[in-house]
Amino acid sequence: MTNPQKVKDFSANGGQVRQAHYDRPETLASLLADSDTGASKGGLFDDSHALSQLIGRPTTPFSATVAEAI
Repeated sequence: MTNPQKVKDFSANGGQVRQAHYDRPETLASLLADSDTGASKGGLFDDSHALSQLIGRPTTPFSATVAEAI
């Protein structure tokens, strides 16, 4: 039986993200907050298959990697 984890979306409020990174200097907290927000808006999506070309094989979905490990 799996125990699903809830993921909190901090992207709507940069202050919440900064609070999540509270033990970091303000400049770093701001950088992390902006990165979190950008990633939540699809900023890391790349449909060019650049990673597959770089590693010389198709990439594996994370869910498949986890399923294989358990």
